[in-house]
Amino acid sequence: MVIGALVAPLLLTAFSFFQKTLIGANPWVLKGYLVPLFFGLVTGVFIGILYRRMQRLHRDKLRAHEEASRELMASEERFRLLAENARDVIFFYNLIERQYEYLSPSVFQLTGHQPEEFYVNPALFPGLVHEDDREILSSTADRIADGTLPPVLEFRLRHRDGHTVWVNQRHNLRTDREGRPLALEGLCTDVSSFRKAQLERLNLEQQLQQSQKMEAIGRLAGGIAHDFNNLLTVINGYVELLLISPPWDKEPCFELQEIKQAGRKAADLTSQLLTFSRKQVAKPRVLDLESAVQDSLRMIARMVGENIQVKTDIGPGVGQVYTDPTQLDQILVNLILNARDALEGNGTIYVSLEKLDLTGQFCQKCRDPLNGQYLVLAVSDDGHGIDPDIMSSIFDPFFTTKDVGQGTGLGLSTVFGIVHQLEGHIQVSSKPGEGALFRILLPQAEDMVNHDQQSENLPGRQPTPHGESILVVEDEALVRSLAATILQQSGYQIHLAENGRQALKRWRELDGKIDLVLTDVVMPEMGGISLAMELRKNNPDLPVLFMSGYMDEHLVAHDFDKNAMELLNKPFGAEELNNRVSQALGGDRRPAG
Repeated sequence: MVIGALVAPLLLTAFSFFQKTLIGANPWVLKGYLVPLFFGLVTGVFIGILYRRMQRLHRDKLRAHEEASRELMASEERFRLLAENARDVIFFYNLIERQYEYLSPSVFQLTGHQPEEFYVNPALFPGLVHEDDREILSSTADRIADGTLPPVLEFRLRHRDGHTVWVNQRHNLRTDREGRPLALEGLCTDVSSFRKAQLERLNLEQQLQQSQKMEAIGRLAGGIAHDFNNLLTVINGYVELLLISPPWDKEPCFELQEIKQAGRKAADLTSQLLTFSRKQVAKPRVLDLESAVQDSLRMIARMVGENIQVKTDIGPGVGQVYTDPTQLDQILVNLILNARDALEGNGTIYVSLEKLDLTGQFCQKCRDPLNGQYLVLAVSDDGHGIDPDIMSSIFDPFFTTKDVGQGTGLGLSTVFGIVHQLEGHIQVSSKPGEGALFRILLPQAEDMVNHDQQSENLPGRQPTPHGESILVVEDEALVRSLAATILQQSGYQIHLAENGRQALKRWRELDGKIDLVLTDVVMPEMGGISLAMELRKNNPDLPVLFMSGYMDEHLVAHDFDKNAMELLNKPFGAEELNNRVSQALGGDRRPAG
């Protein structure tokens, strides 16, 4: 402002001096300079004010521009760091040029390739897409054009090192004013761990559904087998009575022999049903697994056929298991016959035993922990293998790939039921054309004392009947009548009751003068176990022989040990019933409670 106030008057005075000179006036006379000096001073002040204001405005603009530039650079730096350090892959794909304009560095973790490789070769990314998912990306261009591109895509990529990566891609389509697509931008996320967890959850849900289905079928099978066993007991019992003492004067007829054979086959099928449902009444004991398997293989060898070899790898001293010998036979028979059928007449079956410490591992099928020493029984073959599509169904009851009449579909489900009843595990692996391998894992029982075997070796008196009094308790009238008939013909005095409560009443009427109680386990109102416990409160040495073909876990409770029970399995015949009654009356066997 000061400069303007000084300069402006001087300029106007110089201009006036120049005008006077041009018109011939004396330029040195002060007249004529007053007005320019006055107006020059005012104009100078005004010009100075404007000049200062313009300077200030210019400085403010420069300062604002610098601040905006710094903020822009800071923002760009933040977004650059976010993009470069983000776990998700940020991409910008130019649809016009058909190439990537930007890929964040995290694409290396996702694919094993650096961003520069995709810039140089835009076709690299489609080549990494899994073969089964390429249709998803190949149709992307058409879906972009017709406006049907979904906002999210999921597909698999082949990483550079060969493993598969599940990718979730979320994107946005950029268009021009006319709506024509220009570019695709968005994020790609590695969701492999989520997918794995999702598949595991679905697998667990399927296992739960399968378990519930198996439990329901098991209950059905157990219930049917219970009733069926009662009928078979009657059929087989009376047939055996007819064969022993026919009511005619000639040899027993062929038809009765066929009925007896058919009844035995039906009893075997019922036993399989009960084993599958885990309600089979077993008498486990400590077994040397090597000897037990060798004994079973000698029996099974006749079943496999001449053109099939059975090779074994069974070393001495493998160990002991706690199981019922017949259950071990069933495991081997079903696995070896299953392998025989897979070989279709020619090939080799391999049977091996080994001892493993599996502490800290998990069962491949049920995912339960495996703790301690296990004995592993392995049965494998070099047959056609198991189709992956049916692998999850092979242990289902009544599932079979055989022709009608070639199998019941209960073989592997029976094995599954026995193994889990023994608190073991079963593992299977197979590839089409490369055979199948079944591994049975049974807990080792090195230190267990074989009480059952000891008790069986005790010398016992086998008395002949001398009119001993037996109370028969059975809710099924036909079975009750059969047992009474067999025992009466053998010379025993028989008293009958339909259930536990009626048996207690009958006991009091007879003043407790009973030598043996023969009772069913499962009965309405009061079962056999409750009856025995009530009777033994005042008669602890009372012999009790239980009858059952069906055992629910909740029935064996309180202080009753199911392994110490004197148990007659249904269906039974006349000879077996008489032998077991005679043993129970002998008094040398361990009491049941």
